[in-house]
Amino acid sequence: TAMRGTKGGQHMSTIDHFVDRTLHADSGDEIGKIRDVLLHPTNLEPEWLVVKTGWRSGEHLVPIVAVSEQGDTLVVPYSKTWVDASPRARDHAPPPTAEAKATYQHYGLESP
Repeated sequence: TAMRGTKGGQHMSTIDHFVDRTLHADSGDEIGKIRDVLLHPTNLEPEWLVVKTGWRSGEHLVPIVAVSEQGDTLVVPYSKTWVDASPRARDHAPPPTAEAKATYQHYGLESP
């Protein structure tokens, strides 16, 4: 199930901080619009961003740990092409464990 808007308190500020903002590559290129923040299914910590990279390319998962802020800009060390090659977000739900591990590997990160 979608997590956006279902948890109160501390996570709402995190969700509001990201949703509807634009994610950029560290090169400065625009990757896409952040549509949602997905929480880890067991610890309920923010884990994934759902990023809409274009009207034909769908929504993709980006690990929230890869995001940094440079001024008012949200940045990841990946290109738009790299994000487009990542697994698509399905129904704004956290990915199953095997898919989550594969997605972290795609981004060169260890799954938590």
